Amino acid sequence: GKKKKTLSMVNYFLRDMRPRKWLHWGEVVHADIDTPSYIGDMPHTWIGAIAINVIRNMFVYEHNNVDLIFAAGVDPEWLKAPQGISVLNFPTYFGEVGFKMKRSGNIIKTTFFGSVKGVRNILLTSPLARPIKSATVAGSPAKIINNKVVIKKFPAKVIIKY
Repeated sequence: GKKKKTLSMVNYFLRDMRPRKWLHWGEVVHADIDTPSYIGDMPHTWIGAIAINVIRNMFVYEHNNVDLIFAAGVDPEWLKAPQGISVLNFPTYFGEVGFKMKRSGNIIKTTFFGSVKGVRNILLTSPLARPIKSATVAGSPAKIINNKVVIKKFPAKVIIKY
């Protein structure tokens, strides 16, 4: 529900790693990055762990330990790349999963792979901020709830039309 704000904050924090070439966040951050000063304990791994969890949840997350939600934080800009996006070998509570997502005009095709057990619902969140007109899972019409496609069988091929 807070995708735009999440993407904005993730991009901001990824740009604000200090010292830049160390690729992590310091305990103390100063506005003037060119003036040497105290930066605190390094590395600050707890903030790195939080960042990993936030970014992980943008692609796949477990809701209430019973549902598996895909693509809730996928930036529509990423889908402009000719190859789309890929998420591989992704561990979840329900098993290892992955997906490839590609946009072509008003159609988004997503191929899911892996295996899941014990999941109640599998949902694909629309990566675009507009209503889904129709969707199919494995060639059959799919149920759409709150702009999420319900996936009954996994792995699956999903086509979303806008």
